[in-house]
Amino acid sequence: MKKCILINSPIFWDAAAEGENYLSPLGLGYIATYVEKAGIQVEILDAVKQRKSVEDIVKYIEEKQPDYVGINIFTQNYKLVKAICEQTKVKCEWFIGGLVVGSIYEEIVKWNLKNRMNIIIGDGEYIIPTIILDNKKVEPIKKIENIKVFRVDAESEFFPRDISDIVLNRKFFHDEIIKNHYGEREIAMVTSRGCIYNCAFCGGARSVNGGIPVRIRSEQSIVNEINDILKMYPEVKSIRVLDDLFLSNKQRIKQAIHVFSKYPQLSWRGMAHVLSLKPNLDDIEKLKGANCRELFMGIESGSESMRKKDQQSRKYWRCYRSGSKNFAGGY
Repeated sequence: MKKCILINSPIFWDAAAEGENYLSPLGLGYIATYVEKAGIQVEILDAVKQRKSVEDIVKYIEEKQPDYVGINIFTQNYKLVKAICEQTKVKCEWFIGGLVVGSIYEEIVKWNLKNRMNIIIGDGEYIIPTIILDNKKVEPIKKIENIKVFRVDAESEFFPRDISDIVLNRKFFHDEIIKNHYGEREIAMVTSRGCIYNCAFCGGARSVNGGIPVRIRSEQSIVNEINDILKMYPEVKSIRVLDDLFLSNKQRIKQAIHVFSKYPQLSWRGMAHVLSLKPNLDDIEKLKGANCRELFMGIESGSESMRKKDQQSRKYWRCYRSGSKNFAGGY
């Protein structure tokens, strides 16, 4: 049986604990689910949760001797992922993906790799098992020596059009429960893919993902996943919804209230884009009645002075939350 390791890539060279900020690698979980369905042995090495360094990961791959290794990449850990791929001496075939690859694959093809690599731009659930089982069936958009580039957009036969039908087997995450800063046991989920907004510093912005339409899960699909979570982890008391579009308009805010009103034993935390908040403030206030604890909002700026103010405010907030007296004034 073919063996595959999927790696949630580290964000530090050396092992480090992330604590409450840790998020399960849901994208890798979906891929693992469908790789296993194809009859391939698969596991997830979560370098963040398991506190693995770059050196640890290379050693782990050498010990396991997999046929295939998949890894995600982000702007901030580009050099770390490059080092892992270049230092691995085991004969295997790589998959690399993530929102940023569509912008940086021209750089990735220059890496000094000893193994073959498949760069996946877009969703990986359907295309990765197909490449593993029948490499010749899938045509790349680009090939340079031992590296192939594949694009999965609305024109691709491997594009998941209805994500309500995509299932997630959470067994691959092992211990995915975190304790949030309210002291509640919490698990994360997503309810959409793609984005309607065009934020300047985001790899998911509409302007750079023109061939990938926004996809929203049905209410029943969301309820089914919450039910599955509670069946698997009855001790969970909080759900964290990790996408901006969960509360993108009045209809979806109403849906969120309807969904979580079914679960009075749960609280939840969500995300909201500032452009969704402005026209829907009255509706947003109603979320508290459906046990919403808090909403996360991202505010971006290219101004160095604003970024410094942000760093100061983060330090202030960390001290405030911890009850420390060792902080100076406001910001």
